[in-house]
Amino acid sequence: SQYLYYWLGARLGDMNWVIGRIEPLYTRQWAVKSSYTSDSAAACPTDASDWHVWSGSAWVAPLALTVQCRQPCPCDDVVVSGGEEHQSMRMGIFSRVDGLTAGGRDVYQNQQSQYLYYWLGARLGDMNWVIGRIEPLYTRQWAVKSSYTSDSAAACPTDASDWHVWSGSAWVAPLALTVQCRQPCPCDDVVVSGGEEHQSMRMGIFSRVDGLTVSSRDVYQNQQSQYLYYWPDDMAWHASDSYTSAYSGMRSFGNINKAAACPADASDWHVRTVSAWVAPPALTVQCAWPMLPPSPPLPPSPPSSPPSPASPPPPSPPSPPPSP
Repeated sequence: SQYLYYWLGARLGDMNWVIGRIEPLYTRQWAVKSSYTSDSAAACPTDASDWHVWSGSAWVAPLALTVQCRQPCPCDDVVVSGGEEHQSMRMGIFSRVDGLTAGGRDVYQNQQSQYLYYWLGARLGDMNWVIGRIEPLYTRQWAVKSSYTSDSAAACPTDASDWHVWSGSAWVAPLALTVQCRQPCPCDDVVVSGGEEHQSMRMGIFSRVDGLTVSSRDVYQNQQSQYLYYWPDDMAWHASDSYTSAYSGMRSFGNINKAAACPADASDWHVRTVSAWVAPPALTVQCAWPMLPPSPPLPPSPPSSPPSPASPPPPSPPSPPPSP
């Protein structure tokens, strides 16, 4: 029951946005305020500046203090991957927890009951997205975090940057660590072709294997029991007889769409020969979109109009009477 409102008083400098009690009616009972500056008459609190809080003895300006319009994160699910070596429990798919927020931002939870949430603490640098325990409520019990940078106040964890994991003795930044909105691959089937000369078993139609994922991405299998799957250590898609190893006969090498959620979005595909990786010009990896049903046959043309009947010939004139 604290209020954020505009205070226009009688004293010099009484033109600012404040947070505090509102009863007795709009008295000077506030503990957070913007300063009397060129934007003191701002119509919106987010346009005011130089915010301060009352410490109990003086007005102080915490570096982490922000006043922003709330922009809800568009992600219902967030995929965190690439830090499995040190923090496997804190990886995977985090889903939005309805009605639960921290620091004015949505809270997400994975299947291991770990939470992805925003930490806004009292210490310098305490403005970041973190993954860890949430009980006791929002304590500093995390093992994955974004850094205190220019995007520290990001409304969405996917907009934060410089993610680190706790190795057991220090904070480290795995190159493969990504935090992304989950964009499920639309392909139920993926067609791989053009590499038959060197990797014929890894060509053909790969179908999604229900319930099987690697680093929160779908795994596909063809009729030769070969797998098409994502490998987080090199952030690439592979085709192999096992989806639990980076050793494969085909893989993507491109930096475009690296860590792609779908194999059809990966780039620079190569196949392995006896001695090297090569990129056949004809090699393609594409979604196998369902074929459209054939168009129905055109209706038969209406029968042509029958020819009009011929008009009867005019009657012959009567014969003249015989001569007498």
